[in-house]
Amino acid sequence: MKTDYIFELEMKVRDYECDLQGIVNNANYQHYLEHTRHEFLLSAGVSFAGLHEQGVDPVVHVSIWPSRLP
Repeated sequence: MKTDYIFELEMKVRDYECDLQGIVNNANYQHYLEHTRHEFLLSAGVSFAGLHEQGVDPVVHVSIWPSRLP
Protein backbone atom coordinates (compact mmCIF):
# COMPACT_ATOMS: atom_id res chain seq x y z
CA MET A 1 0.00 0.00 0.00
CA LYS A 2 1.33 3.42 -0.96
CA THR A 3 1.68 5.88 1.93
CA ASP A 4 3.47 8.81 0.28
CA TYR A 5 0.62 11.28 -0.04
CA ILE A 6 1.01 14.60 -1.83
CA PHE A 7 -1.87 16.14 0.14
CA GLU A 8 -3.78 15.19 3.25
CA LEU A 9 -6.77 16.93 4.81
CA GLU A 10 -8.26 16.05 8.15
CA MET A 11 -12.01 16.58 8.25
CA LYS A 12 -14.66 16.12 10.89
CA VAL A 13 -17.50 13.71 10.09
CA ARG A 14 -20.81 15.11 11.26
CA ASP A 15 -23.40 12.84 12.86
CA TYR A 16 -26.04 13.49 10.18
CA GLU A 17 -23.63 12.11 7.54
CA CYS A 18 -23.76 8.68 9.18
CA ASP A 19 -26.30 5.91 9.38
CA LEU A 20 -27.57 4.46 12.66
CA GLN A 21 -24.51 2.19 12.86
CA GLY A 22 -22.19 5.21 12.74
CA ILE A 23 -20.98 4.44 9.22
CA VAL A 24 -20.62 7.34 6.77
CA ASN A 25 -23.35 7.24 4.13
CA ASN A 26 -21.85 6.56 0.69
CA ALA A 27 -23.43 9.71 -0.76
CA ASN A 28 -21.12 11.86 1.36
CA TYR A 29 -17.81 10.62 -0.02
CA GLN A 30 -18.17 12.65 -3.22
CA HIS A 31 -18.69 15.79 -1.09
CA TYR A 32 -15.53 14.97 0.87
CA LEU A 33 -13.52 14.51 -2.33
CA GLU A 34 -14.78 17.76 -3.84
CA HIS A 35 -13.94 19.66 -0.65
CA THR A 36 -10.48 18.09 -0.56
CA ARG A 37 -9.90 18.91 -4.24
CA HIS A 38 -10.70 22.58 -3.61
CA GLU A 39 -8.44 22.67 -0.53
CA PHE A 40 -5.62 20.99 -2.46
CA LEU A 41 -5.83 23.54 -5.26
CA LEU A 42 -5.94 26.42 -2.77
CA SER A 43 -2.84 25.04 -1.03
CA ALA A 44 -1.11 25.14 -4.41
CA GLY A 45 -2.22 28.75 -5.01
CA VAL A 46 -4.90 27.81 -7.54
CA SER A 47 -8.58 28.71 -7.30
CA PHE A 48 -11.53 27.23 -9.15
CA ALA A 49 -12.66 30.75 -10.09
CA GLY A 50 -9.19 31.49 -11.48
CA LEU A 51 -9.24 28.30 -13.52
CA HIS A 52 -12.67 29.19 -14.90
CA GLU A 53 -11.43 32.64 -15.92
CA GLN A 54 -8.68 30.88 -17.89
CA GLY A 55 -11.25 28.68 -19.64
CA VAL A 56 -10.43 25.60 -17.55
CA ASP A 57 -13.39 23.93 -15.83
CA PRO A 58 -12.37 20.68 -14.11
CA VAL A 59 -15.18 18.14 -13.81
CA VAL A 60 -15.47 14.62 -12.44
CA HIS A 61 -16.14 12.39 -15.43
CA VAL A 62 -16.23 9.02 -13.66
CA SER A 63 -16.34 8.05 -10.02
CA ILE A 64 -16.05 4.37 -9.05
CA TRP A 65 -16.39 3.33 -5.41
CA PRO A 66 -15.45 -0.22 -4.49
CA SER A 67 -17.50 -1.45 -1.56
CA ARG A 68 -16.83 -4.04 1.10
CA LEU A 69 -19.07 -5.89 3.45
CA PRO A 70 -18.44 -5.16 7.12
